[in-house]
Amino acid sequence: MIIKINGVALPKVSSLDIGYHIIDNAERNARGKMIHEFIARKFKVTAGFTVLTPAEAKTILQAVLTGNGLDLKVEAIDPRTRAEVSYRGYVQQDINIKLLHYASGAPKHYDGLELAFIEN
Repeated sequence: MIIKINGVALPKVSSLDIGYHIIDNAERNARGKMIHEFIARKFKVTAGFTVLTPAEAKTILQAVLTGNGLDLKVEAIDPRTRAEVSYRGYVQQDINIKLLHYASGAPKHYDGLELAFIEN
C-alpha cells in the first residue's frame, strides 16, 4: 500500500510527493512594508498516476469523490520515515484525467492524473 483514500487502496502511483502546505496571508501596508501572517502548516500528499486502465481510473475517482472530496481519510507511507501517516483531508485542485487510448468504442487507457491531498 502506497496510498489509501477512505480505506480504498489506490493503484500504483508513478510519483509521490510528501510535504507541507503553508497557509498564510501576505500583503503590504500603506507604507509599502510587507506584512506576513502565518496561519497554519498542514500535511500534504501529492500522488501522480500515469497510464491507468478504466477500472483503475474508476477506483481512484470513486474513492476521491466520496463526500465531494472534502472530508477524506488519507493514509500514505512517508518515504522519509517509512512510517504510515493517516489524516483527514481534502483534494486541493480540480480533478482532470486525460483519455490516452480509445478503441472499439470504449476507453482503454487514461493518463495524467495528479491529486494533492491536504490535511483539514
